[in-house]
Amino acid sequence: MKKCLSPRKFLLNFHNTNINAHVNTKLLDLWVSQIRYDFNKGAEPNFSFDALNVETLIESKRYDAKTESWLRELLKRNIETNFDSNILKLCILYSIRLLDQGLMPIFHDTDLANKIGVSKKYLYWIGKVPKRQYKIYSIKKSSGGYRKITAPKIGIKIIQKWILRQILEKVSLHDNCEGFRLGRSIVTNCRRHTNKQIILKFDIKDFFPSINFKRVLGMFLSLGYVFNVSYLLAKLTTYEDELPQGSPTSPAIANIILKRVDSRLAGLAKKAKANYSRYADDITFSGNDRSVLKAVPLVKKIIEEEGFRLASRKVGIYRKGVQQKVTGLIVNKKISIPRDRIRLLRAVLHNCSRFGLNRQRKKWKDTFHIKEHFTKKDFVEVLKGNLAFVRMVNPSLAESLVNIYQP
Repeated sequence: MKKCLSPRKFLLNFHNTNINAHVNTKLLDLWVSQIRYDFNKGAEPNFSFDALNVETLIESKRYDAKTESWLRELLKRNIETNFDSNILKLCILYSIRLLDQGLMPIFHDTDLANKIGVSKKYLYWIGKVPKRQYKIYSIKKSSGGYRKITAPKIGIKIIQKWILRQILEKVSLHDNCEGFRLGRSIVTNCRRHTNKQIILKFDIKDFFPSINFKRVLGMFLSLGYVFNVSYLLAKLTTYEDELPQGSPTSPAIANIILKRVDSRLAGLAKKAKANYSRYADDITFSGNDRSVLKAVPLVKKIIEEEGFRLASRKVGIYRKGVQQKVTGLIVNKKISIPRDRIRLLRAVLHNCSRFGLNRQRKKWKDTFHIKEHFTKKDFVEVLKGNLAFVRMVNPSLAESLVNIYQP
């Protein structure tokens, strides 16, 4: 008896057979997307939609008036162009799969370019000359050494912000993911771990570089986008086969890709009677029972099974008797900012008030070994950022600091 093909091989054979038969690639992308969706549901691929009543399907979804009007306009336009019934229904099903996730339907590269507001030629040009689109520099890490920053220039940054706002921010994340998402912060992250007997801290090694183009492409495909669109979105959000640290889209993409990791670690925490959270590459477990310690080897196992590695030197066990810090804040009894950080900021503001902003800017640059051009405007932004950080944790303390000097 002939062995059934795996979903991956089936899709590959289906794609290659139709390419050889010179089937329209945009139509083929829609078919492959539909078949992938059927496989993900555990169903056999459906190649005929004769029994499907599109009008009834649209009505059953109870979309808002604007969305329903857009779907009906799409249906009307395709009927007027004499589209084959199956193709018409395929377009509607594709749109509904994305709309059900709160995502914008994008049918092909031209459609993507039109929605962003640029030409298709420009999108492909950006993908072909990525080195022209980024500024690369290093910043000193608090733990020692330097971190490479790959910052997008204005052209591609505008496109990445569009992808972030219109697609990535609309994807649901695991509840235990605290970093780089709307309504969450280091404070909400710390609340899970305040006043605990034991805190475990882990750090994912080379977090963004560990996520390559193939994984990003797979993520966009898993959201339901056709290959042509997914490929272009992945090209626009990666650099030299990895997520660029400095791009506005990288944290959101990482959060989506790590949904399975979050789910597995949350399950582990429940079994260990512990709390779990992840803020970017910082993983934290906490609890009041020694059973939380059993999670240490299992966290490493899960992380490695999911294609990542832990920076072993950063695995830490912190008991109640020592200072417990989570994402830079002290959580022993309540959430507070480390005293040395407040002392430094207060001294800097005091010196700005006495000796002027420019003199303190030079001292700051030397102290923190900032290599790139560091202007007066940059320094003002640094001070504002530090004050915003304090205000988020302790508003009254922030007010007292602003009274010393307001940048």
